Order: sequence, then C-alpha cells, then structure tokens
Amino acid sequence: MTIQSNKTLGGVGAILTLLGVIGTILTVFQYSTLDITSATINPITIGVLGVSGILSALSFVGFILFLVAMHGFSKDYNEHRIFSYILKGLIATIVLAVVTGVIWFVLFMVSILNVISTLNPVPPASSFQLGSLITPYYAPLMAAMTVVLLVWIIYNYKAYNLLADKSGVHHFRNAAKIFVAGAAVNIAVGVFLAALSFSGLVSYNTLLLVSTPGGLIMYVAWAFVAKGFFGIQAPPTQMYTQPAVPQPAIQVKYCPNCGAQNRIDSSYCERCGQKLPPV
Repeated sequence: MTIQSNKTLGGVGAILTLLGVIGTILTVFQYSTLDITSATINPITIGVLGVSGILSALSFVGFILFLVAMHGFSKDYNEHRIFSYILKGLIATIVLAVVTGVIWFVLFMVSILNVISTLNPVPPASSFQLGSLITPYYAPLMAAMTVVLLVWIIYNYKAYNLLADKSGVHHFRNAAKIFVAGAAVNIAVGVFLAALSFSGLVSYNTLLLVSTPGGLIMYVAWAFVAKGFFGIQAPPTQMYTQPAVPQPAIQVKYCPNCGAQNRIDSSYCERCGQKLPPV
C-alpha cells in the first residue's frame, strides 16, 4: 500500500477509535447511577448499553485499521520498529492483563470463600451487599490494570516518536506526550482509590466515576493521532526522464591545400578539388 492509503486507513481508524470515548462515558455513567438494589432493569439502560456496545465495536474496528496503517508506514519508511513497538506493546499488555486478572480472581474467590465459611448458616446476600463486598477488591485491580496499561503506553510512545521523525508530523509527538499524561493520571487515581477502598470511604459507583479522567485524556491523544495521520504528506513523484543517447562523433579530415573540412572517406577536397591524403 502507498503512503496515501495508509494515512487514510490510520486517520479513519483513529476517528473510529475516538467513538469509543462516547461508549465509555455512557457505560460508566450508566453503571455509576445504576440502582443495584433493584431487580428490574430500565429499558433506557438497555438502550444505552446497546449503543455503547455498537460504539465499542466500531472503536475496535478502528483499532484494527490503526494497526494495519502502522504496519504500512513501517514498510513505507523502511523502519520496522514503527510497527514492532506497537505489536510488542499489545502482546505484553494482553499477557500482563490476563495474568493480573487471573491472580485477582483467585485472591478474590479465596477471600469470598473464607468469609462465607465463617457464616453459619449463610444468609442470603443482597445485590447491595455483594457490591460492597466487591468494592475493596475492585480498586486494587484498577490500580494494577493502570500499571499494565503503562506498558502499552511506553511502547506507543516509542512508535509515535519514530513515526514523527520519519513523517515530519509533530502531532504524533504531542499524542505520545498526552498518552503518557493520561497513564500518569490513571496510575495516581488508581493507587489513591485503592487506599481509600480498603478504608471503606468510597463506593463502587464512585470508583467508576473517578476512574474516567485518565481514560478521557488518552482519548484526546487519539484526536492528535488522527490529525497526524491526515497531515502526512506523500513524497513528490519524480518524473523519469530517459537520458539522451550521445551521438557518435563524426570523423573528418582537412584539406592540406585550402584547410576545408571534409568527410573522412573523401578522396578529393569538396572546396578546391585537390586530392586528399589518405588517413
């Protein structure tokens, strides 16, 4: 693919990824205001979650287009690290997220089973009680996941700076800095809320609301990524000109009598008619 097609794929992919911010806001505010003590689900809630799901799917498609574009630019600029940094960061983030999630789930289940084993008989738990039970464990998970996300951000930072160097578009550097800023906010908020959750000072709904600023900052970075892709200029096309074929030099001989120029195969001078000496 050409630079022009890659910049289009990357720009469209970044814009579709930006749609995820709408889905994230809808989901977070819907869950944060959800009455978990109620057994019924409002139809509006179902509609909002449906719209959020569609936007999330479009965001995922945009991310795939982004990966394709980065792979293309690594070929266009003959710099494989542009894509390899993205790929390594993605693989490392997925592996660390799975490991973190499994460890958290095991520790959570062990704690729940220990609590249940102390209750005899086991009283029926309401949704509110279950939410209160999960909250102290959700904040540490959120803090751990923000640290995992930092791995992805570091690799992205390297890839965007490389792309900025090769393309000459500074928006990629700005995007890299904003990604780092968003990750720093997420880590700070995650660690702070992890400490508060153990003291019981914050609820599950509050955790959801407060965990969004860092993510929103990183979505702003995607806007700079989109602007950067559309700002890439394809190198000017060089017109190929066929080199001129040199004409063979014409050999001549001069008349010793009058000095006139004659063809090399002439026997007599074309001006004075005198016989020309052989070459």
